[in-house]
Amino acid sequence: MIQLVARLALVLFAIWAASTVFEPGHHAARLEIAADSLEHALISLGLFTLASAALPKINLLWIGLAVLGLGLGLELLQLAQLAPGRFELRDILADYCGMVVGWLAVAVGEARSGHRAR
Repeated sequence: MIQLVARLALVLFAIWAASTVFEPGHHAARLEIAADSLEHALISLGLFTLASAALPKINLLWIGLAVLGLGLGLELLQLAQLAPGRFELRDILADYCGMVVGWLAVAVGEARSGHRAR
């Protein structure tokens, strides 16, 4: 049951995360210092954590690459001016940092519960 709920949450979270790029006037950097980078890191953390719970048989490396691929893909859409905003390398770095924190959280959780980290 937890896998089903995690998969639903993952799909909804991924749709929300991707849709923020297309929000008219969305520009998190205008809110506060580093708000845009924090938003990217938190989205990557959430995607990684939910994906690892929803897809327990998938190696964490592939989940991490998928999360980074999504972040890079959205940034490339901005670079191609197919989505509002602008391409920023620091957003990709923030995506990476969020993914790493998610990976560590999942690995520690699996180690504490007696599961082998994937």
